[in-house]
Amino acid sequence: MARNIADDNFGSVEELRPRFDVYGELPRIDLGADFPTLQRVSKRLQLKLRQLHRYTTPEGVTRLADAFAARECPSLDYETMAYDFAYVYFLQNFWKAALLFHRSTILARTILDLGTGSGATALAYLTSLNDFLREQGFKINPKFEVHVTFLDRSRKQLRLASELLAEISAEWRNLTVFPHYEIAEIADWKPKSHFDVVLMGHVLNENRTHITTILDRAFELADSNARLFVIERNGDPCWEQVQSGVSQLALPYAEGRVAGQIQFFRPLRSRLGRGLSSTESRYVILRCPEEKVLVNLLRKYFRAWSTRSKTLLNEVFTETAEYYEKPFSRPLCGLQAIQKYWEDRVLPQKNIKIRILRVAYTSLDAFAEWESRFAIGNTRVDVRGCLVLRLDSSSQRIARLSEYYGSVKK
Repeated sequence: MARNIADDNFGSVEELRPRFDVYGELPRIDLGADFPTLQRVSKRLQLKLRQLHRYTTPEGVTRLADAFAARECPSLDYETMAYDFAYVYFLQNFWKAALLFHRSTILARTILDLGTGSGATALAYLTSLNDFLREQGFKINPKFEVHVTFLDRSRKQLRLASELLAEISAEWRNLTVFPHYEIAEIADWKPKSHFDVVLMGHVLNENRTHITTILDRAFELADSNARLFVIERNGDPCWEQVQSGVSQLALPYAEGRVAGQIQFFRPLRSRLGRGLSSTESRYVILRCPEEKVLVNLLRKYFRAWSTRSKTLLNEVFTETAEYYEKPFSRPLCGLQAIQKYWEDRVLPQKNIKIRILRVAYTSLDAFAEWESRFAIGNTRVDVRGCLVLRLDSSSQRIARLSEYYGSVKK
């Protein structure tokens, strides 16, 4: 039930470009009738956040700005910097996320916000979900119930998230929200269930050495047909790693930008050392298929190739699997024949690099476009192709593989 991003048309999407104007020390937004709940929620948030002014310091604000601009983001102690961060960045992150979610909300009963901080991304999603229900004409009595998990390692940040949610929840006239606050590291947390939506707003840039781990964890925590959202500033240095991690996830995705400008006035202008700040952000929206096992099998197949592992083939194919290497040739029949093919064709390859370009899934099939580069002796080989995997539901392994490819030797 996503809006404006069709299930079968995932690609680049350019979003709105409003301008945010600051009056006094905090921004004020004017987006018109399309964002009724956002208008009301923003006013409440502004009043609440304005109270943090007395707890902020010029040194804290400057340190945050320098850290986020650095090529390698240093470790930040949000127990001591929670108020500085929320005062300067909460509304920016909230509005950018809300603009994206206004175009891409899905009906979700369970939401997880990884590295939530003070909750800007999750609260933006709830605000958009409230308007989504209104626009779709839902007549729900009682209100639509949604459980939201705020996960962070900072107790002070989570307390702020709790206070801000309490401040604005009355404006969600179509929602009943059940919040859950978890103090934990993303990698260590063990929930009891999966989630319809997993949010990653401005968390990867601060964890650049763990981007692949966080994306993998988000996929593990997501339910079938779930959505995963990644939001970071357009100029952040994490995007090359994010794109690599997204490719390795092997999920269909959409990407695009939301953009605007914020005019900072005194005293924020003096603290930040600038008067105008771009709010342009990039996003990626990933979609989990109905059968997540197909994603795992596809990834495991490519991992078996890149690591030249015959053992992993046992976890990918059934004993009677058919492997169609070429469209008009007879298939390799059975796991042993596939392993023999691996010995003859894959084991001689060295320095194998594989990139998954695009994927699609049905309930029983996985489709993947890919490219690879490897060496055989002194010859470099570039290959580009597509493959189709057919799932055997009973064994949860691949019963048939068909591939189509071309190669160039250099």
